[in-house]
Amino acid sequence: MGKSQLKATILSTMGSGDVAFIDDPNQDPRLSRMERLRPWITPSNVVGNADYLARLMLTGRNGVHSPAPPRNGHNASHIVVPGYASANRVFRPLASMVPGMSTSTNYEEPRFRSPLPADDAAEELRREIKSRDDEVINLVCHSRGGILAVLACDSLDDDTRARIGRIVTLGTPWQGAPVAHLVGLVRQDSALRELSPGSDFLTRRLAAVSDDTRGRVISVSSTDDKIAPWRNCILDRAALNVLLRGQQAVTHAGLLSSPKLAAMISAVLNGKH
Repeated sequence: MGKSQLKATILSTMGSGDVAFIDDPNQDPRLSRMERLRPWITPSNVVGNADYLARLMLTGRNGVHSPAPPRNGHNASHIVVPGYASANRVFRPLASMVPGMSTSTNYEEPRFRSPLPADDAAEELRREIKSRDDEVINLVCHSRGGILAVLACDSLDDDTRARIGRIVTLGTPWQGAPVAHLVGLVRQDSALRELSPGSDFLTRRLAAVSDDTRGRVISVSSTDDKIAPWRNCILDRAALNVLLRGQQAVTHAGLLSSPKLAAMISAVLNGKH
């Protein structure tokens, strides 16, 4: 599925007025005044973003001791990759709408129950990908999970990397998340330091990811997301950077439960690669 066909598929499921395709983080999508105000004045957005921030501050558990989403009898391999202080169970609403999803591996430090540094976590995910024998392997990632996915895929051998289809990332802060720096003042761990804007990890390690891997990424962000602001979710040389706006804009957690977004992901993953 080429770029023009991808765009057509996305527009057909999301609606042309509710999506913008962004090539540059400095690009002006001409947001309306209401789109700019919604995250701050809509009760559901205020509560949703505040709730996610509270969870970031109170827990460091990451993708472990949680059951896998059901595969629904499909053979397609769509591996889910949770973000920081998250777990596989957060994908259950999305998995119920997108056939073929399955769990990723655990990636937290076993003794201290805190997220592993990105390179260590990516190595665990790389082993999980290598263990699959599917002809095509897609990854659906939330927040920090997208960073782990591109690092894991970039380190695969050529034959395995050739089986990677799409890497769909939801609210992944490629340029870092300001909230990670703020929460890092309370929670001291390496994963948060890596996610801080301007960190050595982001400017060196992530910047070294190959164009081949970047070209598989569909990075989805939202104007209502204040945990990972949309400009920070623009990935240079990605297949597509998709901005949800208008009626389809959702919070950071809402990216995992939007029916229209689920329909778009399903159409993209189950199309011809």
